[in-house]
Amino acid sequence: MKRRGVIISIVLVILILFGALLYFAFRGEKEAMPESEIVNVTGVEAGWRFVEHPVFNITFQVPEAWEITVFEDGKGQAKATFLAEGIAAELRIYERPNLFGITADQLMQSEPNKFQGVERDGRVGVGYVTKAGREVPGPTEEGGLIEDSYILNNQFFIGEKILEVNCQIIGQAYRTLIPTCERMVGEVHFQE
Repeated sequence: MKRRGVIISIVLVILILFGALLYFAFRGEKEAMPESEIVNVTGVEAGWRFVEHPVFNITFQVPEAWEITVFEDGKGQAKATFLAEGIAAELRIYERPNLFGITADQLMQSEPNKFQGVERDGRVGVGYVTKAGREVPGPTEEGGLIEDSYILNNQFFIGEKILEVNCQIIGQAYRTLIPTCERMVGEVHFQE
């Protein structure tokens, strides 16, 4: 009886070691993503890079001086940043779920002075301009809006998702980059 328990214990140890070996051998392997499904720069013209994001089915433009970062192995959020003395700017493009099924019309009707209709390549959305910070800080928060800031936001309602495109600038010289933000947000195009 004792011998049988020893044999079972040895078999279990061998199985655990074999399982651990398999885990460590294959944990680093990821399925290669087809080249056609990864964000890539498709060209450069007059100081602007043309970028294609096949997962979001869009193209957009970013100045050459801006650093581009793409998350989730080249298929998620795209971010472009620019830092200089006294100014920081960021373009962000990402998808999020439309949890409440809200539409562009509903937003425009709820706050007509804030939201403007945006139509691009057959897609309907809203656009608005605001400042960084919180309009109404919570009871334990300090702050409010950052005066030397600018955020241009476009939201496109696509099925059960919202494609969010925003450009944020903070710093004393923020006004100098407003035309750049307007161009980047305005040049996001949908592909068919």
